[in-house]
Amino acid sequence: MTTRTIYPQERKFGAEYINEHGETEVLKAVVRHDDRCENGHNTFSVTASLYVGYVERACGCLHDEICERIPELAPFIKWHLCSTDGPLHYVANTVYHVNSKEFAYHWEGPDLDAARRSAIWPDATDEELIEPGLEQRLADRLPALLEDFQAAVESLGLTY
Repeated sequence: MTTRTIYPQERKFGAEYINEHGETEVLKAVVRHDDRCENGHNTFSVTASLYVGYVERACGCLHDEICERIPELAPFIKWHLCSTDGPLHYVANTVYHVNSKEFAYHWEGPDLDAARRSAIWPDATDEELIEPGLEQRLADRLPALLEDFQAAVESLGLTY
């Protein structure tokens, strides 16, 4: 599928609140869907900066803070780093998390929750992820996933 690359395209959201220390914090979130990386793919991201006064205390993928303070963005977090071609390294990342792995000489085993996040497939059963043929199941569900992604992007007033 050929997609027209877009640059720049973003929407900004914000929330102000008092933290547990009595300081006023401001969370500034940016949702974008464009080809800012200039790689030929429009990619979606949700990032934020957290300020206390004029001091930036944190920035980047502050997804927990965004969900808590700007709840209308919570449904869009799952699309972070999804492009018009699909989730970032859709098959490779999902399969990686499903396959057993070893870190620092101890058994970790599969991380099926990470596989669900990589595939943007929160309701996938353990069996759907571990049975042979996962790559084909992922390929089969990609067109519907991209339709849902397009609807999500457009619901924010952004061009797909």
